[in-house]
Amino acid sequence: MHHDDLTRANDLVHGTPEYLAEAIPFLLRYQARGLPTARLFVRTTDNHEFTFGPNVGPSAVVLGPAADLVRWLAGRCPLTTPDIEAERAVTDQLRAFAGTI
Repeated sequence: MHHDDLTRANDLVHGTPEYLAEAIPFLLRYQARGLPTARLFVRTTDNHEFTFGPNVGPSAVVLGPAADLVRWLAGRCPLTTPDIEAERAVTDQLRAFAGTI
């Protein structure tokens, strides 16, 4: 995130490493208290998928580029808003989520 913060603050562009999606499961666990109690299926646009949360109850699919999902989970502004497919209450909770690192 520090590298991303520096490049964005200086209006620079940088690539996204292929392995960035591997940070998503760690960020999901780190942010567990702030996320809704739902089964989350987090999918990147380059075909990585991670599941998190209880096996019962509501579920949600969150889709976006790996870099934006990492930004969102780290409490940074993503360049694009993640797509969320879920019942309204869970969608509202996910849209209101504000992670901090």
